[in-house]
Amino acid sequence: RNFNEKDVQLLSGTRGALLPFFRPDGNKIGFITQKKLKTLDLISGLIKDVCDVKNAYYGACWGSDGFIYFGNSEGNDFVFISEDGGPLTHVSEKIKVCFNPRIAMEDKGLIFSSAGLETFRGPLSVYFMPFDNKNVVKMISSGQHPAWLGSNVLVTERNGQLFSTMIDTKTFKPISQSKLFMQSKVLSRDITHSQHSFSQNNIVAF
Repeated sequence: RNFNEKDVQLLSGTRGALLPFFRPDGNKIGFITQKKLKTLDLISGLIKDVCDVKNAYYGACWGSDGFIYFGNSEGNDFVFISEDGGPLTHVSEKIKVCFNPRIAMEDKGLIFSSAGLETFRGPLSVYFMPFDNKNVVKMISSGQHPAWLGSNVLVTERNGQLFSTMIDTKTFKPISQSKLFMQSKVLSRDITHSQHSFSQNNIVAF
């Protein structure tokens, strides 16, 4: 649905689709099904099978570099693939688990939730990884389900509460302490999803 229209449009061929995400130019949508990663051209309506997936229900995103990033095998296989298909490639040997990947500000890299470097288990934090050096991984905040608000505010979820942290978008280092974003709690389900979303004009729905 366009923000300035009330009517919604059912996208043909998307039965069973989960976790939709946009190509940066807005002309295509990617989504996950039980066994496939697919893309849909919003202009032509063409649906393309990009690759096979296995339990890839932990988020995906589409970079301006033409690659789609997601956590395959319940987040235990952090991979990327060309939007045109081809082989799956591991993003980084340092990251063993990846949940809720998002493109970082100014398309410089990825932010995502992870238990940490070289580990499968532990409390989740938010990490940043630049596209030009995927061996450099920096923790920028605690929490999970990262989202950007405005130009330089990272919002994360912890136990149903949203917290905000100001981030230097050049270094991706925090420049403020995390603080409670609002008193109300959001409905979240562990690492899989959190039911909140931000609009481009800084409104939160939950």
